Amino acid sequence: MTTSAVGPLPPLPDPDSDTAHDRDARDRRTAQLLQEAATTACPATRRHLLDEVVLLNRDLALAIAHRYRNRGVEDEDLEQVALLALIKAVRRFRLDAGRPFVAFAAPTIAGEVKRHFRDHAWVVRPPRSVQELSMSVRASQTTLAQILGREPTSAEIADELGVDDQDVRSGITARQSFVPLSLDQPAPDGTVTMGDMLTHPSDDMERVEAVASVRAVISGLSPADRRLLRLRFVEERTQADIGAQLGISQMQVSRRLSAVLAGLRRRLEDVDGRGESDPVSA
Repeated sequence: MTTSAVGPLPPLPDPDSDTAHDRDARDRRTAQLLQEAATTACPATRRHLLDEVVLLNRDLALAIAHRYRNRGVEDEDLEQVALLALIKAVRRFRLDAGRPFVAFAAPTIAGEVKRHFRDHAWVVRPPRSVQELSMSVRASQTTLAQILGREPTSAEIADELGVDDQDVRSGITARQSFVPLSLDQPAPDGTVTMGDMLTHPSDDMERVEAVASVRAVISGLSPADRRLLRLRFVEERTQADIGAQLGISQMQVSRRLSAVLAGLRRRLEDVDGRGESDPVSA
């Protein structure tokens, strides 16, 4: 049995049988180790004692981490965050605070795990208020399920939290931001995948891309050709009106328009072929 400056330490609890007696033994040994660490004058000894505290309470950190399983974060990541939080708690704990180490460490570890979800686990990051509401909804959902013996309704959760039913629904929906849907997943009708539904020839995004491409090639035209296009397609003038304004015949307007449009078509085909626009060299 290991001894210390304050006398013999109780044996480590059996990890397979964590009874109240085992927890009491762990808490007593933790307190003794922390007391020694606070009173020793040797930095190396202090580090060694604090390392023992971390190892002694490792199962506590892992148990807290495992409460948050299956929420879109790998178990290994959760465990790492919890263990790092345990190390921080050991280093920050003060004996003169008048409370047991576990009472300080448990909320510290849980807070770090929740912070990890808030800061790193969202695929699509909702507003901070919605993130916090989502966490509260999840906790209330678990508590009410134990009390009621069934899954609580959104109205029951709203009543428990003192918020609107719609707020609860928003919190539940926000949890889906942790895990993205696969684009290979079948769509509701089963005929196509989710990825196939992202674009469609009639989508506004394709129209935006088309406008951007046309704008790029038009920028390479001469001022006279751009004015011609503006009169015809923006101001919707007739060819006769354009001819009268420019001092040329309607036939000349028609020929110029045909030549300009043919040139634009060739330039757009070049853009599609190269994947970019180069007005100077086109």
